[in-house]
Amino acid sequence: MRVLFVKPENYQAVCNWYDRLKEVKNHPKTTVICQSPEEFRAQFDKDKFGVRYTTFYFDEEFGMINTVKCFKEFVRLYGDEDARYISATMKMRTISIDRLLLAGDFNVFKGFCIDPDCIDDVIRSAKRPLSCKSLL
Repeated sequence: MRVLFVKPENYQAVCNWYDRLKEVKNHPKTTVICQSPEEFRAQFDKDKFGVRYTTFYFDEEFGMINTVKCFKEFVRLYGDEDARYISATMKMRTISIDRLLLAGDFNVFKGFCIDPDCIDDVIRSAKRPLSCKSLL
């Protein structure tokens, strides 16, 4: 399984490209294209998106802030241990959408992880309950 996170401005172009791409469509891996962590959460099924066989690709233009938000969502959905596994085994990858659209190949990527010195802080932050104080 592949999950490709793209910025909203690139979403339609990437979906159109994927619909036309026979080589990737016939590949045994299914690709899900998401614009946000919330969209991924809405489609999430732990059996379908198993941590051991899912790779997460991030449009280089998606931004690091959004990528960290996605990782925090992984913590909430998969739990601490599996989120650490995703990071440690570099199952997160950045990819140039322009190169992806041109080459039609997911093998042009850079693996990355959450800095091991910061991962505990990121996981704690993901598990912290959201609190909102009304201004009224």
